[in-house]
Amino acid sequence: MCEFKVAIRRDDSEDKIAEDIIKVFYEDEKLVLMDILGNKTLVEGALIANVDVSDEKIEILQQPIVGSLIKFLEKFFECLQKGTYNLEIEEAWKEVKSRGEFMIKELREKCGKKVV
Repeated sequence: MCEFKVAIRRDDSEDKIAEDIIKVFYEDEKLVLMDILGNKTLVEGALIANVDVSDEKIEILQQPIVGSLIKFLEKFFECLQKGTYNLEIEEAWKEVKSRGEFMIKELREKCGKKVV
């Protein structure tokens, strides 16, 4: 069986957060990493960026916008499945846009005049 090491990328750093991972899935807008003993590591706002079977490594990205996007997508597919339009999807989309605008503002402040 193949067990994975999991590293998380935040901004400009990478840290190993789990090992011996055999199952990865989303639950309640969190990425769940399950090891060979069934222990779970929950990661909020995370997205799988790379899976390398030969190196037995999974890289994940972590940003708050990811959790908001997952919530929006879950609402979207729920509406499609039920064939109904739920106003909660509009609130979920507003949250995605709000987090994105905040990230852009932070980036402008951090990078200043380095515009390309």
